[in-house]
Amino acid sequence: MYDTPQSKSLSHFGIGGIHGLPFVPWEGVGGSPVEGSGWSGYCTHGNVLFPTWHRPYVALYEVGLILRDLMYTIILIESYSK
Repeated sequence: MYDTPQSKSLSHFGIGGIHGLPFVPWEGVGGSPVEGSGWSGYCTHGNVLFPTWHRPYVALYEVGLILRDLMYTIILIESYSK
C-alpha cells in the first residue's frame, strides 16, 4: 500500500489521514485543520467512542490490504496461465 499514490483514498497515506495524520479530509468529507480549532482528524482518541470508531477504521485498512493482495494474486495467475 505504500507504493499506491497518495491521492488514492485507499493508499496508506489516505487511510492514515482518517486516523490522524495527515489531517486531511477523506473522500471530501470532514473539515480541514485550522490553527486553534482543535480538529485533529476523525479518530476519537481519549473518548468513550474510540473502540466503536476504531474497529471500522482498521477494517477499512484490512480491505485495502486484501484488495492489494488480490491484485497481485491476479497478476501472478495471469503470468502463469500464459
